Amino acid sequence: MPSPLPLVLALMCGQLVIGSNVLILASCSGSTWLRLASIGEALHDRKHSITVLTPENNLQRLQSYGRGRGFTFRTYQTEGDAIATITDKSSKLFWEGSKLAQIMQLSNIVKDLNRFCVNMLDNTDVAKSAAQFDVVLADFIEPCGYILPHVHRLPSVVVIGPLNTFLGKFGVPSPIAYVPSTNSELTDDMDFWDRTRNSLYYIQWLVFQYFSDSRRRSAFSHHLPNQVLSAAMSQVDLVLVNRDFALEFPGPTSPNVINIGGIAAQPALALTDDLESFMVSSGGHGVILFSLGTYSGSMPAHLAELFAGVFSQLPQKVLWKHNGETPTNLGTNTRTMKWIPQNDILGHEKTKLFITHCGGNGMYEAVYHAVPMVFLPLAMDQPDNAVRGVARGLGVKLDIKALLEKELLQSINTVLYNDRPMPSEHQGSCWISRNNQWRGRSGGSNTSSDMAAFRTCAVKGVTYLSTNIYCWM
Repeated sequence: MPSPLPLVLALMCGQLVIGSNVLILASCSGSTWLRLASIGEALHDRKHSITVLTPENNLQRLQSYGRGRGFTFRTYQTEGDAIATITDKSSKLFWEGSKLAQIMQLSNIVKDLNRFCVNMLDNTDVAKSAAQFDVVLADFIEPCGYILPHVHRLPSVVVIGPLNTFLGKFGVPSPIAYVPSTNSELTDDMDFWDRTRNSLYYIQWLVFQYFSDSRRRSAFSHHLPNQVLSAAMSQVDLVLVNRDFALEFPGPTSPNVINIGGIAAQPALALTDDLESFMVSSGGHGVILFSLGTYSGSMPAHLAELFAGVFSQLPQKVLWKHNGETPTNLGTNTRTMKWIPQNDILGHEKTKLFITHCGGNGMYEAVYHAVPMVFLPLAMDQPDNAVRGVARGLGVKLDIKALLEKELLQSINTVLYNDRPMPSEHQGSCWISRNNQWRGRSGGSNTSSDMAAFRTCAVKGVTYLSTNIYCWM
């Protein structure tokens, strides 16, 4: 899969001259920061000046990722904990909580981001300094990513994950008849009950957005009139979506919405001598990479013991990103590390399998390097990502909250020995054969083309819901 970075740069640089000043707002860390840093580093390579504005208590976390080549970091004071600290404390909820509890936690994170933005606006020097920049780049969840560009009349660019329902804020419709709503765990091939379920998830997120917008208007009431805030959010110049139709189901889009799936994926860099020695020592069996991203440190002890027990039965070497206590039954073939160069490991010739929580960046890195996967989604967009991966034949999905040792071992062996991607030189003939086998339906066409108009508009599902709501009233 070719990198989308040149396209993104062409679009962003179309209105930038050499030596332009780019402001990146980065209140969050993790995969959010890695996407922003990837774009910023590429802009820096094109002779642009990159400044990152982040809360003072988030700076060390950002710099720990080793990204930000040539960046200038500026900070401002905030009240309370950093977002990274808040998400670390709440990560236990993602192991034990329901989807509703996860949504409530997301609402709290949105509240904290509003607070950070208010702190930024209260700092007059910081707020006014934004006027010296030529473009502002931020994640979509960052409120000042809309406000500062609007106030200073600057071009604005936001980055967002494959969250279909939220793309409506940027003018992208999400037809519930064939576009899966966020968190629904559906494909684009839905029957009546699937569409009804999809409608409910769509309504759920509309309600969430309504209350989030209401809370945001209240938070910024002393800084901006409501109509100005609404205008700022609807007038974003460019929306970069971390998705690619290699994984994503077809759906509507908009001219200013650009897919950049795989933005963090890149050719693998050389490993340290120590890691290279570990990879090579695996011999013909190869290495399995296991990472749950930021959730690695909050894994329950009994589950860590389960993984360690399964890994000890494998002939492969296992490289495990693990921040918790070392399981007592850890096998001699398994190495735990608090941090791993994930993209570089996935790009190594000895890597045979990726066991992942289905974060957007990691999945696209695995696709980029042609590594099959075992999906263990936990929260937010991860279950949806896993459904897409299974639908595209990239691996198998398991329920990590009800995981059995036998089930995990069987799935690892299934993917390792049955589902290994073929060499790239054979993929063209494979797709032609598949296209012929399925009479031209190779997976890229839009499901709506087969639907009658009343089905495309989900008339039956909406009618069913409306009737029941009326009866309840």
